[in-house]
Amino acid sequence: MTPLLKLKTPEGYAEIWAKLENLIGAGNSKERICSAIIADAEKRGILRAGKTTVVEATSGNTGVSLSLLCASKRYKTVLFIPESVSPERKSLARVYGAQIVETPADELMEGAVKRAREFAEENPDTHFFTDQFSNPLNPETHRLETAREIITQMEETGAPEIDAFIMGVGTGGTITGVGTEIKKIFSDTEVVAVEPASSAVLSGGKAGKHSIPGIGVGFVPDILDSNSYDRVIAVTEDEARSGVAELAQNNGLFAGMSSGANYTAAMKVALELGAGKRAVTIVCDSGDRYLSVK
Repeated sequence: MTPLLKLKTPEGYAEIWAKLENLIGAGNSKERICSAIIADAEKRGILRAGKTTVVEATSGNTGVSLSLLCASKRYKTVLFIPESVSPERKSLARVYGAQIVETPADELMEGAVKRAREFAEENPDTHFFTDQFSNPLNPETHRLETAREIITQMEETGAPEIDAFIMGVGTGGTITGVGTEIKKIFSDTEVVAVEPASSAVLSGGKAGKHSIPGIGVGFVPDILDSNSYDRVIAVTEDEARSGVAELAQNNGLFAGMSSGANYTAAMKVALELGAGKRAVTIVCDSGDRYLSVK
């Protein structure tokens, strides 16, 4: 169970509680779904140590978690990553033995997914596509683990109510799983999706390039349940950078850009809610993976 930390907020704002998924084993929230998907495939007899190649399309964090896990189990890993992804995340995956296939930046994440799927389908007997954007184990893992941890931890603070949950949308697994489960307990909770302003697909805009890795993939993933959230907040890249700085300087948390976007949106929601209310968001990973991102 990762910690839940109360962040500093100005007078008159709602409380903001951040779940520190950056403190999980691989340093990011994707370890949960990678562990679940690999465990399920092993249970079904799909994977063979030393023979199976695990394939995924990723902007970085899933690739890092997956390559670490597969290295410990002697599965080969091939990751399809847009060439625009920061070198730190590619290097981390390579440390664990992953083969990196860079895809054209102008194809965005959708192009990487298409290429990964085609690669896996060419050798179905030896290649296993984890398919994070379509795999139902993704939201289900967050429903069973992340959401229930948040609910339990908020209860332990003495005031269990959750007035808002704010989360950036990449695969859509976290907001679908957590949002759905929280609403079962607190039906009035407002679930807010966060996306980059320059790729505001959920808001009806066009896909575009941006520098907030991990969210805003440029298409609507199969596993994203639009009924799991109530509205969308689009965050600019400058706002996300400011969020990263505020998390570091005000709360001692050096987080990544998607966490900066989550924090920025959470602050907007906290101002709207006002004092006496409580919002929850997630710190997805650490900022040291984005030092080269301008």
